[in-house]
Amino acid sequence: MMTEVGCGVFVPRRRRKKYPVEKDNSDLTRIPAVLHCAGMAKTERNFGYDGHAGYRVTGARRGVGPMPAPGEGGPGLTVRTRAKPRVRSVGLAVFTVALLIGGLLSVGSSTPVYAVGGSVGSPILTLDSYSATATNTAYYFQFVATSGLTANTSTVTVDAPAGTVFSSRVDQYYFVNLTTAPSTTCVSSGALPVVSNGGRTVTFTSCVGAAPGQSILAAAYNIDNPSTAGARTLDLFTSDDSMAVTIPYTLVAPTSVTGQNVLMSSGLAAATNATYTVNLVASQGLNDLPPWLGVTFDPFITLSAPSGTVFPGDPCKYTITDTTSGAPAGNACAPAGLVAVTGGNVVKLSPLQLVNANDAIKLVVTGVTNAPTSGSKTLSISTSADPVAVAASYTLTGSSIGSPVVFLDSTSAGATRTV
Repeated sequence: MMTEVGCGVFVPRRRRKKYPVEKDNSDLTRIPAVLHCAGMAKTERNFGYDGHAGYRVTGARRGVGPMPAPGEGGPGLTVRTRAKPRVRSVGLAVFTVALLIGGLLSVGSSTPVYAVGGSVGSPILTLDSYSATATNTAYYFQFVATSGLTANTSTVTVDAPAGTVFSSRVDQYYFVNLTTAPSTTCVSSGALPVVSNGGRTVTFTSCVGAAPGQSILAAAYNIDNPSTAGARTLDLFTSDDSMAVTIPYTLVAPTSVTGQNVLMSSGLAAATNATYTVNLVASQGLNDLPPWLGVTFDPFITLSAPSGTVFPGDPCKYTITDTTSGAPAGNACAPAGLVAVTGGNVVKLSPLQLVNANDAIKLVVTGVTNAPTSGSKTLSISTSADPVAVAASYTLTGSSIGSPVVFLDSTSAGATRTV
């Protein structure tokens, strides 16, 4: 008689004891073993299971690789019993079965299987920017830690497509245990991230612990995307679940901001202390870093004005507002590093709060000196997430009359017909 047995429960080691088996095998609960399995080979091997020498198990896979959950793994184990099973004492054969099933010994197929852990579950990948050539963007990995994580010991490894460049800074990797503390974020600690393969592969240490089955969010910042658009995949695994899972995603052709314009408090050439108000809509997201961490990862907005324009180097002169959410994306007198001015007419500044894709942004800059010549001008605008620069047009007029002086024929009060 043939009886199919599900997979997933390990064979227990028992003391010497008799385990009578019903002749019709209807009560499998009385059998002290349900074996791991991961699909069946066709050969039949007598494992010599102690206590039930009459059992035969067909289809133990060979090698190492992921173990299925109970009830999964193909057709299951086929257990044959004899009408009058012989009963022997429990002995070394049980341990042999454990080794075989765990991948420490092998029979049958060569498909990889892991006896413990296997792979993470339910992986989800989200990018701040899906634009090819985007720089200083962020990748968010959500997954179920099948075998758990040990804080400050377990590692996460990501192997991305060629052209991806991960950061080697330890403060660019963050973790959240979504099951136990979804509002608590920690910075990766311990050893520095190990970046290899031209920057596309990184291994970083988890700062959170997780029991088996808990959900984890791992965030990696300051990443450069490959330069070409198209379908992509990356592999993710942990030191506890070391069988890689493949996650698909798609990069689009390089994007640009939209809806751009610039307004100035003074349209005179060479005017000083002018205020520029720049409006734009972000096609891709910027800076999803949780603001309470107080650490920026340098995504940026770039303004490039005509030669002779002078942007201020004082961060207190810049404010950024996400007009879609109503939240300030950058504060006046923001931390040093918010603003970087090159040659006077090019400025890069980092928003300090969340900017979602398709959010409208207003950037106000005070204390600007206009270009010295009149005529039609353009202000070039791009972001690290939307790398294709677009132009906002404006016009400067000739300078006003400088230092006027008035002379009077008579300075007497009440004088008439004077010049």
